[in-house]
Amino acid sequence: MIVIKNDRLRKAIRVTIPFIFIPAAVLIGAVVLDDKKYVIISLAIVIMTLLLFISGYERKVTGTRRMVLAAAMTALCSVGRLIPFFKPISALTIISGMYLGCESGFLVGAMSAVISNIYFGQGPWTPFQMLAWGMIG
Repeated sequence: MIVIKNDRLRKAIRVTIPFIFIPAAVLIGAVVLDDKKYVIISLAIVIMTLLLFISGYERKVTGTRRMVLAAAMTALCSVGRLIPFFKPISALTIISGMYLGCESGFLVGAMSAVISNIYFGQGPWTPFQMLAWGMIG
């Protein structure tokens, strides 16, 4: 597991990944790449989201508990999106961000978008959904 001990590097990762790198990846995917390359952009966003979560993992006291809660909230969001007329994904993402921290909130939002789109269908909208729900968290 990657351990980031430098606090300045952690803070830089917390700011640059969600506010610079992920929007840049979405923009590059929308403008430069074909419509069929959205899977590459979605994978890049997943990797950056996991790097963001890992950067805050060692800083928190409740490391394993935080990981389990983030996984459970991601599963609840993904399954909750399948329920017709009731979509709790935004509310659960906000609750995750408030309770577990901003890295976990971003992880829950972005991962539930890509996981639930396995059922709904992946498309060029997936990176935009990942960015939007991640920023909500």
